[in-house]
Amino acid sequence: MGCALGKMYSVGQDAAIDACPAAWCVFTGAWVQFFECANIAWICVISFNTLETFTLKRSSLIKSSQFWSGSSASGAWTREVVEHVWAWGFAVLLTVGPALTDAYGDAGNWCWMPPAKRAERIAFYYFWLIVSMIWVVFCVAGAGVAMCIITRNRDTGAVDLSRAQLARQARLIAYALTFVLLNVPSVVHRFTELGGNHVYF
Repeated sequence: MGCALGKMYSVGQDAAIDACPAAWCVFTGAWVQFFECANIAWICVISFNTLETFTLKRSSLIKSSQFWSGSSASGAWTREVVEHVWAWGFAVLLTVGPALTDAYGDAGNWCWMPPAKRAERIAFYYFWLIVSMIWVVFCVAGAGVAMCIITRNRDTGAVDLSRAQLARQARLIAYALTFVLLNVPSVVHRFTELGGNHVYF
């Protein structure tokens, strides 16, 4: 939602703030960057938690750890704090980077990093997007295989996950896969652009 609002209110150099349209464009460009990067960070957290549910949390070592298993209120709270610091801190760092290199501006259809800022686009966004997509595929593949095994063995009473819990994890896996599929065209466009070809966004 944050990304959508940023793109909705950023209209390049014709921004609706007459006093300082350039500053408005920089602000909305940074806004878009922040929430795009936060989305990347959170999808990585969700994917890892899904994989962990089916694999790591089932090991005796993890079950004995309050932090990883969330077996106590303090352990769960600490884990949640770490995840929030990671996700929002990651987004802040990747938002500040382009600002320090004066990379925000009119990107054509909205304000972000202009097409001329290819190095900044790759360093502060697309590199991390590709890494996150690989990470998501790895976690989803592992969770999917584990879920199939668990589902097969569930009727024997050998597992402690209910059908509702399995259905919830299946939805999270679908969400993570949707993230990857929706971002494939953007990554393909960037590599096409690097090859010297014209792209439309």
